[in-house]
Amino acid sequence: MRRRNQVRQSVAVSAALLAALFVLPLLVVAPFRTALFGRETPVDETEGQPFVSGQLDGESALRVLDGETVLEMDLGEYLLGVVRAEMPASFHPEALKAQAVAARTYTLYKLQTGGNHGDAADICTNPTCCQAYIGEERARANWGENAGAYEKKIEEAVAGTDGQVILYGGVPILAVFHSSSAGLTRAAGEVW
Repeated sequence: MRRRNQVRQSVAVSAALLAALFVLPLLVVAPFRTALFGRETPVDETEGQPFVSGQLDGESALRVLDGETVLEMDLGEYLLGVVRAEMPASFHPEALKAQAVAARTYTLYKLQTGGNHGDAADICTNPTCCQAYIGEERARANWGENAGAYEKKIEEAVAGTDGQVILYGGVPILAVFHSSSAGLTRAAGEVW
């Protein structure tokens, strides 16, 4: 009889613990359900004024191959997408400006040398071929609450360097760049 009571007590305690194991998390999470599992608020693409390329960048029309689609835009619009993709928007404004100049120079070099896309496009969004590129909507989704400030910094970097290009002998240089070097770089002759 005593053994039967001990078994019943053990079963009762086990059942209570098992119930607590499943019920307690529900009681803890339920008040915060909306905050934890609610849908993200949609990105408002109408924030601020639309970007207008500077006079010099605005004069250069581009055909940009994005996957299978060819997009038409001016150089300034293209550079926004490149700077968004190639450098964290949290970087110092002067670093973003340097990236905009390097990206503009690289783009103009590709245009002058004929690029890799024949008559289909001038340049593409594939970083293994040309330069990385990210559209505003996707960038804003990645940036979250900092989206407005980051987009403004990038727009200011591109607009603030309108038309600035690195030349050698009056021709745009091949302004290649990389995101990290692990503290070591090689001479150009060793790479190409």
